[in-house]
Amino acid sequence: MSNNQKLTLDILKEYSLTHSVYDTIDYASSFLPEYPTSSSIQKPNLKTNATYNEILEYAELVKEYEIKKADIDTKRTTYRELKIEIDSITTEYIKQEADLNSVPEQYRDKLYNYAYAKSHSNGFYSIYQELLDLIYIFEN
Repeated sequence: MSNNQKLTLDILKEYSLTHSVYDTIDYASSFLPEYPTSSSIQKPNLKTNATYNEILEYAELVKEYEIKKADIDTKRTTYRELKIEIDSITTEYIKQEADLNSVPEQYRDKLYNYAYAKSHSNGFYSIYQELLDLIYIFEN
């Protein structure tokens, strides 16, 4: 999905009014563009015993390659920065939705870190579910 709008916590909260937590987390990820790949560019090779003209042509191809590679690198940096921002907003949404503030303050970070460590490989929704289970302990 291509969103020109910047993701905020308020946007997620508004979306969650009519959607499940799972769908809201999925919606947050739709703000992330496709990861820039370098598969469309190929590093040039200089053949053995190349002529002078072939070496000049190779040099031009290397210049073009370096420009394209720098562009991909810049796009990847932008992507990573945006992913960090979206993940941070999603994390805050999960904490609020799970009502982490109902837990005594001295335990909040520990609970979230435990839920993250146990479940992050399965995605944000798994972290959310783990967090709910942990918070339930404090309610009873």
